[in-house]
Amino acid sequence: MAATDKTCERKKNPLKFAAEYGQATDCYWHQTMKDIFHLLFGCLLLAGSLDGVSSAAPTFSSVPQPVVALKETETQIQDLLTVTCTGDIPLVVSLDSTVPSSPCGTCFQVYPRCGGGTGYCLRYLPGQGTLKFSQVSNYVITLSCKDINSLSATTTVNVRIEPNTPPYPLQATKSYTLANAKNAAIGTSVTSASCNDDDTDALSYSMTSSPSTSVFTVGSADGIIRTSGNLAAECRSQFDLTVICTDNINSVVGTSRVWVTLSGGNDRPAISGINYSLNVREDKAVGSSLASFTVTDSDQTSCTLAANPTTSLQYFTLSTSNVITVGSALDYEQSLTRNTNLTVTCSDGYCTSYAGYLYVIVTDVNEPITLYPRDFTLSTYEGKISLDPGWTPIDPDENDYPTYTIVGGNSKSRFAINPTTGLITSTLDYDIDQGAMPSTDTIIVQVKDVAGHTSTTTVTLTILDLNDNAPIFNQQTQEITITDCTTSLGVIGTVTATDKDSSFQGNNIITYSGTNGPITIGSSGSIIANTGIVGGHSYTVSAVAKDAGLVPGPLSSTSAAITVIVTPCPTTTTSTTTTTTKAPTTTTSTTTTTATISLTNSKTSVTDNLGWIIMAALLGTVLLALAAFMVWRYCGHLAASSSSSGATRAVWSDCASAASRHPKFEKSSL
Repeated sequence: MAATDKTCERKKNPLKFAAEYGQATDCYWHQTMKDIFHLLFGCLLLAGSLDGVSSAAPTFSSVPQPVVALKETETQIQDLLTVTCTGDIPLVVSLDSTVPSSPCGTCFQVYPRCGGGTGYCLRYLPGQGTLKFSQVSNYVITLSCKDINSLSATTTVNVRIEPNTPPYPLQATKSYTLANAKNAAIGTSVTSASCNDDDTDALSYSMTSSPSTSVFTVGSADGIIRTSGNLAAECRSQFDLTVICTDNINSVVGTSRVWVTLSGGNDRPAISGINYSLNVREDKAVGSSLASFTVTDSDQTSCTLAANPTTSLQYFTLSTSNVITVGSALDYEQSLTRNTNLTVTCSDGYCTSYAGYLYVIVTDVNEPITLYPRDFTLSTYEGKISLDPGWTPIDPDENDYPTYTIVGGNSKSRFAINPTTGLITSTLDYDIDQGAMPSTDTIIVQVKDVAGHTSTTTVTLTILDLNDNAPIFNQQTQEITITDCTTSLGVIGTVTATDKDSSFQGNNIITYSGTNGPITIGSSGSIIANTGIVGGHSYTVSAVAKDAGLVPGPLSSTSAAITVIVTPCPTTTTSTTTTTTKAPTTTTSTTTTTATISLTNSKTSVTDNLGWIIMAALLGTVLLALAAFMVWRYCGHLAASSSSSGATRAVWSDCASAASRHPKFEKSSL
């Protein structure tokens, strides 16, 4: 067999070739590993070429109207334009920005498949903001198109806002005379003040009048001026009417000015005889006349009286004979009604006169003073007394400052009064303990105003016991002897203290306290020996006495030393038994918890690693085929060994020797 045939035979059937030419098994493995290496290298080249593939960015293939117009009064949804985009699908067209962002930046949105097509449309959404040409005349909208590879393209669209034209009057000024005005029926058409609007917007009308009147109105929809009241009741003959028309979009600019003149009219009544100021004493008698006036008119008239401030009207009346009188007692001290502007108006049933006035100034008259409260009792604690009785001097006069004095009572002048404030104070440290001073006293207080008017009242003072004395022990030291074999321990003596205060509010109610070891002072003053006294020892207790006073509070005495001496008794033997208890054993169980940590990396996308995924799949396929061959090869060798171990050994031996002899399979050729 030629060398070429042998090589082909080796590649087609390596096992047969090895048996025939005596080649060892490792000759075959060497060639197989070279093939695997070439396959892996090819996979790497393929992965690298796939990973380097790039896509082109998308493009806008159609932007038919880079500039679109939109009326500022648009109230319906409008599709402004449709755009299409080409590139790697899927493609998404979106709105990136709207400049400026207000007042209607959110009014524009991008929607897919507008009108059933495949493109994207730019849509205007009313109600998301306000289109206002005066604020923004142009919006620049940026659109973007993005493909599956996140590559994008942008384009811009200008949305220009078209302003609305304001309305204007057909005739800016006009004059009109209404004849026989007294007989004109309500609703009579006077004249028209209509406007035009180039945008054919719906118009509305309103009107003002100088002087103000309600006898004319303008039709809100048609601009026609009509009568709306009885013109016979009008007491003037000319009216200046201003009619305003608006389209409810633009600022109000459309106005018409109309002068209306009434033929004939009703005359106003005329008042004479007043219009001056008048000073009136506050003590002027009720019913006294202050002023009178006359009224001139061709018709029957009636007059009314008003006042400013309105509360002053209670002090004045107007008679049917046109005389102003005092209606109730005047009061200068009522500052709000001290000065009053009285006005008189007269009417013939249609027309009312211009007001006539009388300015009334109430003057002051000094009046008596009265001191309150009247004849009352005050209570206070002993000591340095200071009392504010809460005086209320009633004096109708303003700036009439009262003066206080004590004019009676006041035993031994123990009290004084501040002449300005009326504050009552004691001239000494008032003490009622054990009857040192009386517990009651009476003083008579007088108040006087600047005019010399006086008023007096009687004050009865009740002096209360103040807890101002602490208890005092009758003995500051006391000694008691006992033995520790005393069979009945308990009260072994007493302590006592006294308090100079009265029993008022617990001022002289005393409780005791103190302790030292087994010796205690009871609350009632008992000296108590408790168990635990020891012979041969002495115990000194600091006893304290405390009263129950409320004002200014309880007071405590200085301490008294109470000494208890204990003499010993014969010794007594006592047997003591000790019991030992074994402590229980405690077992502590420790639980170990094993934590499982899971790590997840979700950053790498399938698209970015497509080449490596293909390489790994090919490599896995080759390794799986190699493993299958190994199983087959190894199992075939074992079968040959089990059938003829001597022949197998001969094959291995011949292969080894052939490998060393045959020139085609030397190691250098591998």
